[in-house]
Amino acid sequence: MKLSKKQEAMYAHNHNTFLICLQVMDTSGKDSLIREVNKKINPHGVVVQSFKTPNSNELEHDYLWRNYLALSEKGKFAVFNRIHYENVLVTRVHPKYILFEYLLGIEKVEDIKPQF
Repeated sequence: MKLSKKQEAMYAHNHNTFLICLQVMDTSGKDSLIREVNKKINPHGVVVQSFKTPNSNELEHDYLWRNYLALSEKGKFAVFNRIHYENVLVTRVHPKYILFEYLLGIEKVEDIKPQF
């Protein structure tokens, strides 16, 4: 109920936004959690965004660009099902994905130097 009251106040004042970021393994219950949260608050005041593999337009920008576009307007909640942190994890397992980010000095996988 605290979320519901917060949502009402935010909507009434059109002042703040509330961002919930979910980043866990597949089949861990993210979608179920989102459904449960939507039962407790007004779903018209919630924008849920799921992030999949970037498309060609998204690859033309930095990896945070699509997250920025998905932020909700003032007075609403935003729920990100997966977030930009995944980019860091995935590129450790699949370094070739970094090549799509057009980073200066990175032309091939061998150019990526591990940093600890």
